[in-house]
Amino acid sequence: MHFRPDLSAWAVLGAAEPPSVADHNPRTVYWRDLPVDPALTGVAPARARHAGVVLGGPPAFRPWRLPLRTVLSAGIAWHPELPLVAGLVQRDDRLHPWSADYTARRLTVHQRVRAALSLTSRRPGRPALSWCQDGRLTLLTLPDPAASGPEPETEGDRDQVWRPVVFEATGPGHVAFVPGLTELLCLAGASVSVLAPATGALRTLTPPLLVGGREPSPSGRGLLVEHATAADGGSAEQSPGSGDGLDWSHAVLRTDSGSWAPVPATTCWATGGGNPPRRAGPSRAARRSSCAHRTTPRGNTRPSGQGSPTRTTTHPFGGTA
Repeated sequence: MHFRPDLSAWAVLGAAEPPSVADHNPRTVYWRDLPVDPALTGVAPARARHAGVVLGGPPAFRPWRLPLRTVLSAGIAWHPELPLVAGLVQRDDRLHPWSADYTARRLTVHQRVRAALSLTSRRPGRPALSWCQDGRLTLLTLPDPAASGPEPETEGDRDQVWRPVVFEATGPGHVAFVPGLTELLCLAGASVSVLAPATGALRTLTPPLLVGGREPSPSGRGLLVEHATAADGGSAEQSPGSGDGLDWSHAVLRTDSGSWAPVPATTCWATGGGNPPRRAGPSRAARRSSCAHRTTPRGNTRPSGQGSPTRTTTHPFGGTA
């Protein structure tokens, strides 16, 4: 059961506990221990994929069952002010966003927009969409082919040179060739985009990324994006399921201008969504800002070249995010 933040409305997502055989995609492939579904352009959810949606509200509001089955792992997103809710629906081999006005009982499925999950299903139940302050939706979409760069040039008629590789190890043991980040990006890379539900206009904000999570700012003008930036060598000493083998970074993305600013990995919004409060003692300007960050000293919390983390930082966009 999902409640709107002000508790004025609720939604019941009903699904069988085990996944249905009909929901399984036989083309699912594995990147190390992560099952990637090409139909979802991302990690296949472990729980049942689809769920019926029933919306309700005050006693005078008659419950409304939506004529669709939403993607359970993508969650649903409530607009903070308007009577709007959104989610994802799978039709054939494609994901599409949907939005509903539960006061007017009007449902819209944006079939011209192809959505993606990327790596967000690693933690199922977190909304794969969020609302901006101006009523637009932020979501993950299939990357623009032009954003992926040109195709690699071929060698032409030149002979391909093969070089032998020798591995030496003490046994008993084995040699495993694990896929790298490039292979995962081809399977689950997605772009952060903004959709105008009224017109269906879509604007892409980022190149393909391996997105693990997105946290909207309290004002809806910014996103705290968690994305994978590197993969380890896949140590043979690690047991299967011990970790995804990815290194994660965070950045703040403006939904209006698309500007991108790396931040420490421990950054969180200071207000809204039950996040931890700011530490005591910031400057007066930081107190006026509704989007200051609280960070803790931890090694390697900034991406390479971004300097060392600090104990207390201010949001790079001040109080406008």
